[in-house]
Amino acid sequence: MKVSFLILLATSILSLNFAMAQRENAFALKGSKWQTNTIEVTWENPSQGNQQEREWVKQAITNTWQSVADVNFTNWGKSNENSNGIRIRIRDEGPHVKLLGNQIDGMAEGMVLNFTFNNWSQSMKNRRKDFIIAIAVHEFGHALGFAHEHNRTDCYFCDEKKQGTSGDYWITTCDLQSVMNYCNPDYGNWGKLSEDDVKGVVTLYGSRQIIQPSTTTFDRNVSLAHITRDMTMEEKEEWPRLHKFIQIYVVGSDKAMNNIEKVVYELHPTFEQRFREVNDKETNFGYGIYVWGMFELRAEITFRDGITKNLSRYLSFD
Repeated sequence: MKVSFLILLATSILSLNFAMAQRENAFALKGSKWQTNTIEVTWENPSQGNQQEREWVKQAITNTWQSVADVNFTNWGKSNENSNGIRIRIRDEGPHVKLLGNQIDGMAEGMVLNFTFNNWSQSMKNRRKDFIIAIAVHEFGHALGFAHEHNRTDCYFCDEKKQGTSGDYWITTCDLQSVMNYCNPDYGNWGKLSEDDVKGVVTLYGSRQIIQPSTTTFDRNVSLAHITRDMTMEEKEEWPRLHKFIQIYVVGSDKAMNNIEKVVYELHPTFEQRFREVNDKETNFGYGIYVWGMFELRAEITFRDGITKNLSRYLSFD
């Protein structure tokens, strides 16, 4: 009887220690879970100069957290003083969030992302796009309520110093491949969710429902066209090296044009702002530029069902 009592006492102590460990060091902060499956994302200082980087971030989040969990990140426009959800400041410093999950709802500079790496971590400039994507996926993990994986007591193989708020909900065992683990041999798993990352976010927010494709034909039969005019004397004086003004635009049936959400034009590499996004249906998603020489102009057309179509048009103005 005495031996049985000691075994029972030891078992109770182990169970208590395990429960305490779960409360102190965990995967997610359960109380920071958003109570809505629609979370607004806005940029506090967007510009044409960082448009491409912002699109990288949006696509990375759409293809990771949003693709597996029942959570939708919407808006992605410019913040104002009344903006709710995740407000992102673009600044050349260490990327971070101020708090976890819904605790940054509407908070100014709730998240900070770095797009240039001129001052902070200059070595990342060699693979700038890869690092921007990996960091964004990591920080949005925090924004969904996930703490640093290496903060956990069962990550005994990781010597990284604990950082930030720890969680209180131990969903999985310690995951070396997690995008939230500083000890991951691949930086932020290069923005690709591990199996346990997926399990964690699905446990918190539910699984994304797969919508069966509609039997209705979705008209995507569109093409690029352009019109050209000579430059005026005033325009020639301002841009003496250029030859023509062109308006590039999309043509298609009314049904196809109504199905378009936006068009992103890729201009000649010599243009300072190489990527231009247009979402004005009234102009047939047109964009005007002054040009010279010969080059290929490309366009990525995004339809309202999420499908994209890439088109190109060769132009010569010699």
